[in-house]
Amino acid sequence: MKHLSQLVVLFAVLLVTLTACNREISVSTDGTSLSITVSESAINSAWRVTATRLRLDNSAVDLQPGQAVITATLTPVRGGSYPARVVASPTVSNGIVIWSLSSATVNGVAANADQLADLNETLLNSWNNYASAHYGARRVTAVTITDTDITYTLSR
Repeated sequence: MKHLSQLVVLFAVLLVTLTACNREISVSTDGTSLSITVSESAINSAWRVTATRLRLDNSAVDLQPGQAVITATLTPVRGGSYPARVVASPTVSNGIVIWSLSSATVNGVAANADQLADLNETLLNSWNNYASAHYGARRVTAVTITDTDITYTLSR
């Protein structure tokens, strides 16, 4: 469970990158809404994690229709190396993007339903804190993931 918790923290960092990535971003507006599109390649070239007790190697984000699959190797400072994989899907609720993990696996051990519920609660709290601090008056009205990019649509 400890490695799964560490994975959620790393995933939360990635979500910040998904919304704050400043490379290969396309912005468009129709006068009433603003669309921000970030490519999979931009996400993979931009996100980095700096942690004191855990190193993240071989990280990759694979965007698939409606979800993001994140793989990496977790290396704690005390030793060992653990392959990790999470699958997450976004929804929009009250103008905020909510990410939910549908699966999380570390070193071949999958999180059970109770662990996923705990991980999603941790992720939700982290994401809500970030959104409250950074979104301001903007409200997300839609989020769309394809094989190549993720698009956030915001109301003005």
